[in-house]
Amino acid sequence: MSEQRDPPRAVAVLLEEHAVGRRYLEPLERLRRQGDGGPDAETLLTLVLEALAYLDASLEEHIAKEEEALFPPLKARLPADDRLIDEMVAEHDYVRMHRDDLRAVIEDLLAGHDDLDAGREELRAALRAAAETRTPEAVAALRHAAWRVAETALIHFENEEELVFPLAPQLLTPDELAEAARAMDAIAARFAGAEA
Repeated sequence: MSEQRDPPRAVAVLLEEHAVGRRYLEPLERLRRQGDGGPDAETLLTLVLEALAYLDASLEEHIAKEEEALFPPLKARLPADDRLIDEMVAEHDYVRMHRDDLRAVIEDLLAGHDDLDAGREELRAALRAAAETRTPEAVAALRHAAWRVAETALIHFENEEELVFPLAPQLLTPDELAEAARAMDAIAARFAGAEA
């Protein structure tokens, strides 16, 4: 039996971030199986808001770490005609597209509310108010958009974990992996500075 080794820090960071993402996205992905028997509109909107906050901030930082720190050295080591890294970047764009679709559904649900730019609690209050007055069709559209973005992101996480991340210790030297981890630290600092 072969000994299983811990992944290099650059990969471990990304795997930990996938675990965080799953906590926000898996409840939305389950909406497909739950259908109309899923959470009430208020709970659904809370889940969606939390997932959108993750998609807008944490996922963008995660994508930057992949696209700026890990993917370039991996792409350089793969054959010139290999499209794996390009496909992963395209999947990032696909996740963003579905996130934007979800945001548009929320905006439709809240049409007429001017306080969307208010604080998070005010936004939640507006969402609760909208949920009480909107049609079942609007809530169903929100449910559909939510599970679609979650499903897309979760499949992408699986693709990276099965196809991309195992390549890192095979193709990159320890020094290159350490450099990727340092670059990820710099990206995290950049994002933390942007939030301040």
